[in-house]
Amino acid sequence: MRFPLIFVIVFLLLTACGGKKDPSVDQSENAEAGASSEPLVVTDSLKAIYKEIYSKRKDWLPAKSIFELGKINPGDEALTDTAFFVFREKLLQAIDNKDAFYLLDKTAADIKCSFGAEDGVAGFVQLWQLDSQEGIASSKLWTTLKSVLTQGGIFRNNGSVFVAPYYYALFPDEYDAFTHGVILGRGVRMRESPSLQSAVVKSLSFDVVEIMETTHDFETIGGEEYPWVQVKLPDGKEGYIWGKFLGSPIGFRAGFTRQQNGSWLMDFFVSGD
Repeated sequence: MRFPLIFVIVFLLLTACGGKKDPSVDQSENAEAGASSEPLVVTDSLKAIYKEIYSKRKDWLPAKSIFELGKINPGDEALTDTAFFVFREKLLQAIDNKDAFYLLDKTAADIKCSFGAEDGVAGFVQLWQLDSQEGIASSKLWTTLKSVLTQGGIFRNNGSVFVAPYYYALFPDEYDAFTHGVILGRGVRMRESPSLQSAVVKSLSFDVVEIMETTHDFETIGGEEYPWVQVKLPDGKEGYIWGKFLGSPIGFRAGFTRQQNGSWLMDFFVSGD
């Protein structure tokens, strides 16, 4: 069943109420700037939620990316901001539940969602087929957005903007973003040919590599299916990386802006350039 136009209009109105960016709002060094105008009990509640969520996992990325020439080491600065961290975790839960109403409520009215097509909530809904129950259930948005939001990120503009994934935010200017990518993991094996049975040329950890070409054939490993990508290292060595472990700075990325009332809204989710 396709939702009537009022579905989009309602969310345009909802997000318009708080969708204007206010870069002048400062964020304290403490993680709770977004809740600074709230009663102390809310602040304590956020702290408790943060601790509960954090304690359930042991595989968090480092809170800060450590600079290393020729590499982009992972970092997730969301860990340094209690309010944003809790916001993102709730958003991820909504993504797991395919809760389009919750997601759109956290989306800016003027969200940038494409280059050339219609932007705004209406364009976002149309692009990701969120205007029907069937579309919501089968939309690729859920896996795509979850992948972006679980790959760390960096704060900008004095903490009022958060962008993800981390390698988009930190990609060095000296590399061409259209021809280079970054290894997503430690000890990732670069193989001689596009096969899991192929000999290992070298093990890589968060290296920036030149992307030569992507194979047409996909390989399923651990229930996940990705193509192999031929890459070249700065020393001229070439090999193949299984696609799961290669990130592109022009792939999907998301941005969030803190509003004047302390809430957060997603104001871009795009790929390409």
